[in-house]
Amino acid sequence: MERPLFIWLKVAKENIFLVIAVITLMAFLYPFG
Repeated sequence: MERPLFIWLKVAKENIFLVIAVITLMAFLYPFG
């Protein structure tokens, strides 16, 4: 059984654009939250 972190990194590598978009959105909305 693979470790959750390893799986997350594998998914992140396959969806790096989505990860960057989510992080950017969170960083943008954080001051308003």
